[in-house]
Amino acid sequence: MWRDLKGMIPVLLMLILVFTLMQVFFHTVCPMQIVCGIPCPGCGLTRAGVLLLQGKVAESFRMHPFLMGWVLLAADFFWHRYIRGTKAGEFPVLLTVIIAGMVILYIYRMKVYFPYMEPMKPRGGGLYSLFAGIMKK
Repeated sequence: MWRDLKGMIPVLLMLILVFTLMQVFFHTVCPMQIVCGIPCPGCGLTRAGVLLLQGKVAESFRMHPFLMGWVLLAADFFWHRYIRGTKAGEFPVLLTVIIAGMVILYIYRMKVYFPYMEPMKPRGGGLYSLFAGIMKK
């Protein structure tokens, strides 16, 4: 595990720098929020993670139910790679199911909750603000 982490140090440092700059200048680390001004399929994952770490499991699940899928996927990967020393054979299938589920949930949330309820509220800026301004005229 340490060998893997050691090899990723430059990449991790670059990601930390990029996310920090995005947060400072745009007040979000989501490229879709920055460019388009609307939520992405992953919107709410960070907040769900914070809620989970605070022990608020039900609130975390309401914010983004697929956080649990990502946690299980990471645990499965860790188990296979570092405990058993094997490749995770079901990893691509689980990844596909999680991503497909997130897209389906995103479409549902955009239809039902956008733009009035978290985490589907637009942040402003981007193409959404541009077109919203044009539509008001």
